[in-house]
Amino acid sequence: MSSEPTSPIRTSSSFFKEELARALAEQTFGIGGYTLGHSSVHEASASVQLLERVRLDINLSIRGFQVTGVSAHAGASAAIAADSSMVFETVDALLQHCSPLYSVRRTETLFAKLMS
Repeated sequence: MSSEPTSPIRTSSSFFKEELARALAEQTFGIGGYTLGHSSVHEASASVQLLERVRLDINLSIRGFQVTGVSAHAGASAAIAADSSMVFETVDALLQHCSPLYSVRRTETLFAKLMS
């Protein structure tokens, strides 16, 4: 009686990068842009330009979405609430927490869709 060896669950080497890119592409209505950074089988990173003229560095891993750095440009319009110990299930939740202008645009976009 032989049994086959159990193999660990394998993750595509591009899974996190593709998921992060997809998630950010869905949020373009409320951000100034984004650039994908490094990726591995364990995580992916990106730099996101907020409407407040603040750049967030974010990371996606098996834990979720997390802010890893914040830098404000000259003339940034607001203080950003970004705690690197917090982990979010979605990039939408992360952006709502960190960016008041993202939240405003999100509400406006949802309202416009409901009215059309």
